[in-house]
Amino acid sequence: IKSNILKEDIFGKVLAYLYTIEFQKYGLPHAHVLLILAQPYKPKTVADYDTIISAEILNKNSNPNIFNTVKQTMMHGPCGILNLNASCIKDGKCFKRYSRNFQKNT
Repeated sequence: IKSNILKEDIFGKVLAYLYTIEFQKYGLPHAHVLLILAQPYKPKTVADYDTIISAEILNKNSNPNIFNTVKQTMMHGPCGILNLNASCIKDGKCFKRYSRNFQKNT
């Protein structure tokens, strides 16, 4: 992925970048990445960002194993009334403000 971003310019010309890799639940790694793009490639509108960033949950029926793994390891909840012992509960409410409605756009 790093090569695609930096050498193939899939997001446009990268002037600078910074990243860190963290390990969380079950030792699975994930990265936080900051890209500084050349001016013509910088996203300026919500539509620009929507062409770059998206998230999708696979179909539960056609991909049950992947769906269950994502649900167990990458999705928040349940919390609130459904689970008052969740780590995000403070004074009876989820301090991360979940659950939230799914959005079509950024």
